[in-house]
Amino acid sequence: MKIKKAILISAIGGSAAIVASGSGIVTWKVLKDKNESSLSEKLSAEIQDVKELEIKESAKDLKNLLPSQITDSTLLTKDNINIKFLTDTDTQLDEKINVSYKLISNEQKQEENSQRNSNQNQNEKFANDDEGTLKVLVEFSYNGVPVTREVKLHGFKNTIQKTQSNNLNLSLSNKEQIHPSELIDSNQQLVTTNFELKSLLETLDIEKYKVLYEKVYVNDIDAEAKIRLTLQLKTNENIKNSFEFVLKDFKKYNLDDSSLKAKINLVKNDLSIEELLNITSKGFGANKTEDDVNKLKETLNIDLPNGYEFEFVSLAPKANDASVGLLTYKLVKNNLDNGTSENPNSKNGRIETNTIVEEITNLSLKKNDSKDEPKKDNSNTNSKDEPKTDEPKVEEPREDEPKTNPMSDSKDKPKIDEPNEKPKDQPKTEPKNEPKDKPKVEPKDETLAIFDKISKIELKENSQLKQKLPSQFKESDLNLSNLKVLVSDDKNKFSELSLPQGYSISFKLASNSNNDEGTLDVKVIVQKQGKEVKTKELKLTNLLTEFESLKESDFQLDFSNKKDRLASSVVMNDKIIKESLVVKNKTIENFDFNKYDISYSVSSLDEVNGKLKIKMTIFKKTKDRLKEFLYEVVGFQLGITNKNILISVRNDKKLSADQIIREFYYLGDNATPEQQLEKLQSLFSVAIPDGLEFEFISFKAKANSNDRGILTYTLRNKKTNARSGKINVEVKTHNIIDSYLAQHVLEVNEIALENDSPFKNKSINELSPNQILENITLFDKNKSIITPEKDIQVKYKIASNPQYNLKQNSINVEVIFEKNGHSQKVTRVLNGFKKFDASWFDVVAKGNILKDNPRDIKQDKTHFKFIANTFGTKSFYFKFQNNQTSKELLKHYNVSVDNIEYKNVAGEIHFDVKFTRKSNSSSETNIVIRKVFSGFKKDLIFTDFEQYDDEDTREHRSIAITTKMPRNQFIQKIVEARQNNDLDALVDYFTNLIAPFRISNETLSFSIRTQNMGSPRKNKGAHREDIADQTAEQFTILHRLSNLVTNKEKNIRDHIREWLNETVFAIRTSHLKTSEEFKNEFLAKKTSSERIELIKKYYDLYIPEGYTLNIYNTHNITSLKYKYDNQVEKENKLSDFEILYIITKGDKSSQRKLILNYGQRIYFNHPKANQLNPLFIKRDFLKYKDEYWKFDLQSALKQIKYRTYNKKVFWIDLDNRRDSWNQTDDNTWTLNISVRNHWLEYRKYFKVHFRYVNGEIHIWGDHPLDGILLAR
Repeated sequence: MKIKKAILISAIGGSAAIVASGSGIVTWKVLKDKNESSLSEKLSAEIQDVKELEIKESAKDLKNLLPSQITDSTLLTKDNINIKFLTDTDTQLDEKINVSYKLISNEQKQEENSQRNSNQNQNEKFANDDEGTLKVLVEFSYNGVPVTREVKLHGFKNTIQKTQSNNLNLSLSNKEQIHPSELIDSNQQLVTTNFELKSLLETLDIEKYKVLYEKVYVNDIDAEAKIRLTLQLKTNENIKNSFEFVLKDFKKYNLDDSSLKAKINLVKNDLSIEELLNITSKGFGANKTEDDVNKLKETLNIDLPNGYEFEFVSLAPKANDASVGLLTYKLVKNNLDNGTSENPNSKNGRIETNTIVEEITNLSLKKNDSKDEPKKDNSNTNSKDEPKTDEPKVEEPREDEPKTNPMSDSKDKPKIDEPNEKPKDQPKTEPKNEPKDKPKVEPKDETLAIFDKISKIELKENSQLKQKLPSQFKESDLNLSNLKVLVSDDKNKFSELSLPQGYSISFKLASNSNNDEGTLDVKVIVQKQGKEVKTKELKLTNLLTEFESLKESDFQLDFSNKKDRLASSVVMNDKIIKESLVVKNKTIENFDFNKYDISYSVSSLDEVNGKLKIKMTIFKKTKDRLKEFLYEVVGFQLGITNKNILISVRNDKKLSADQIIREFYYLGDNATPEQQLEKLQSLFSVAIPDGLEFEFISFKAKANSNDRGILTYTLRNKKTNARSGKINVEVKTHNIIDSYLAQHVLEVNEIALENDSPFKNKSINELSPNQILENITLFDKNKSIITPEKDIQVKYKIASNPQYNLKQNSINVEVIFEKNGHSQKVTRVLNGFKKFDASWFDVVAKGNILKDNPRDIKQDKTHFKFIANTFGTKSFYFKFQNNQTSKELLKHYNVSVDNIEYKNVAGEIHFDVKFTRKSNSSSETNIVIRKVFSGFKKDLIFTDFEQYDDEDTREHRSIAITTKMPRNQFIQKIVEARQNNDLDALVDYFTNLIAPFRISNETLSFSIRTQNMGSPRKNKGAHREDIADQTAEQFTILHRLSNLVTNKEKNIRDHIREWLNETVFAIRTSHLKTSEEFKNEFLAKKTSSERIELIKKYYDLYIPEGYTLNIYNTHNITSLKYKYDNQVEKENKLSDFEILYIITKGDKSSQRKLILNYGQRIYFNHPKANQLNPLFIKRDFLKYKDEYWKFDLQSALKQIKYRTYNKKVFWIDLDNRRDSWNQTDDNTWTLNISVRNHWLEYRKYFKVHFRYVNGEIHIWGDHPLDGILLAR
């Protein structure tokens, strides 16, 4: 993170400050504070370098507001706002410079520019809701020297983000004339010409936006389309929002159109019905060939309506006429658009007509082969010249087969036996001549038989005739557009008649229509080719009845001579006197009222205003149905008026106004008129006119008077229920001022701060007893605002001994009414002040406690034990901004702390301050404030470390930290930070070490190396092939992290936090088994729980709180193999291991690797031979006793990392059987190490010396040592 470095201020003149930059170390001159002019110039330069302001992601409350909703500067704080500079967007302002933000008022602008004259609201001119920006006034200041500048603040919600679909109206002007698919042109683009978009919000101006339309789907079947439109701000195309609308009621396909049929012509002549049936069955069949289709085209010419396809159903001969075929078919449309939200591009839509029957005429009948052959007789006898032949008898064809024409004499067809056929052996006789007057028998037309089954007609669902009475029908209304003709089958089931080709149906009105029953007799006429062939009369039922048609507007009610009579004169026992009532039906001529039972009753009567409301109830004679209508008749003579209903009231008892008011107050709101009158008569001498009932409203002292009161009441006519208006009667009273004020006091039920009250921004701890308040509103018990009379002065004063209620943020206030030296007061609770929060008091340290780390404070619990009747402990105290608040809290509350978090890295202690009410143990009265006690000594993690780059190329940078800190101690610091919720400070610490502003590489690695493990140049053979891979001593926090172009610092911080949160650590506690033995035992465990329990047997396992650890059977254990020059170490009995694991929290799972080390590898710097190493074996690595240090060391030392004259590196295993220890003086021991040469013989190779000095074990050898491996 870069620090804005243009201004660095020090109290010591002429000194210098050094600041790290991306390119190195830069020295900047520091100015004296007293040079105010120079300081102002530099502050001005700083503020001019500000490019823009941006709301932080964490400031959710601010980001969710429109700019115009910001009415004050409460949320405009540096915690919510980031500053972006022109020179470097990653730069941050020097912490010494104070920053504040204010709204720009029009008054301020007028002072700056007198030419401007604006009457807008405070921030209206500077808020841009369309872009989500607000121009604010930024102030930089240091030591009282301020500079200001107007800068635009980005990051608010904008208008289009706040807009929803129901705030817009999308219409299409021509949708009733087109199908939805016609919205798409030939280029598959949406046609938007006829779209119109309107905003229903005053704050949204469509003209400021570019409107982009997009088809979601079109559906011709349901006649609807879904359109997505995007509004894109013209001045900033990145500001946009999309909305979806479903448009309905497009044009539908009219399949009921009688003209919708195919034109079919028989092209080929001399075809019989059998031949045509054979051609069509093949040509329309599923297995048709190209020849079949061509033959069909040569036979029939089918002309189809545009866009429709022909679907063959059947072909059959017409009954009794083999020269006519009945072709049944449908017209269909396939592959129509029928998109949905789930399948927007679907084109599987299909529509089809009902079956249509078309007559194919001029079919031929088969002839004999010889034209000269005389026609055969229909008798059963053979001709004279022909021998007898035994012809087979042919049975009648089935009903579903075409019948053979009996007139056909084709010799290829079998002869059909007639019913009167004579035996074949009878002698041949001449046919007799038929008499001329014998009627000719016509073959039965079976199509007409269908019409015999016509049994019902009814209105279609969408017919407008449903709104007409039967008597209002016209003959032109009777057509197939309004009527359905139904036929019934043998099971009395109805279906709609399908009209054969050549037939038509018309209708005529019969003489009988019945409005009461809703029926009409209709003649159904069947015609063939314009000739009437059949007529049937049917009853059309379920029509609108007269009763169903009746509505309130049909009738008119009035009274004769109403101007000369009271409304009550036409009423008796809440019923209307019918003799004076005039009723008319304005809609139905000659309406017969006698068909119904009609009653009239009073709904309400207003005699004063001459009005009467009447409820008219109409019953059908059957008494099973009724209708009710309400009418108001006006124009009656007005009822009683105020001038003749004033009552006389005398205060003979000489009561004061206070007494009168009190008496009526005690009467209560629910008193009956009788109780009110009784109270009135007990107080005054009063007489109420006969027939009238008294109802009390109020009694108040008269304004500007000391001896008058006003009685307000109404009177009701007991007979007519007519009421007077409010009547005021003046009554003489005593002590009128006190009574007058007391009335106002009694009305006050609640008090509240007004919205613009300055006290809303104050806490009750800032208020003092007897302090006068302003801007307060009074409310009565009905929540209505009380407005005192002008002659009354009202004051609001905090009580002399107020109750400070910190839980409710309320205080007791006296409301005082004053007039002419008289006063009345009432005490009410006033709330709405600033909430009691952590800002009311600070935590102040005592003595030198801040020199300690929070870890040290944790050891002594008495640091948080409060001294009686104080807000302090031995180590700190609470300093309140207002002493009165402190006193009130001590008086009514006990204090304690809870939920303590010791943040060692941040140098802070967080805790809850709990104020518990002394007089009430209920937790509802307790107050809990979270406080931060800061300023403690911070844990710097590493006090002695070296930072360097293992690699620094354009592609990759590898940063490493080498520290002498033991591995286990580093793990404990991380675990402690987790437990204390201190990871934020740890993330900051590691991020500052990395310095993201210096990173310009494509990828980044970051490692912590403990136990003095250094770079590959320093410690050869201490790293794996990939030097960034983790080892027992190397903690790889970032491993080749990419995406470092945008949000670089945030990306780095997030991955550091993720590593700290999710990494599992293990510290070896038992060395009873070698690495090889542990591995064999681990592989024998198959389940995750078994493997984890085994690890816990030899290690302290640190699993992050709230996470679940799994080590599955598929997660292998592999040894860490270190690279020695060009050789890779082989697995051995002292190897460290790496195990894959899965860490899970909630829905998130991550895969990481757990390091299981065998012992502690301690690395040394490289001194010359026979000189002490600068790193010693301390008790951090090996627990040893002073007098037994050699024995403790000897039992723990397992390997020595040795470097020979040719710089070859060895890890030498020690073996007590062949290696020897010799004591050279009291505090020095020499280890003689033997190694095997290439002849497999042992010999002395080198020596290592150990000396005990002041609690430390010093090490040196005859050759440089790289490190040792310790394992107790």
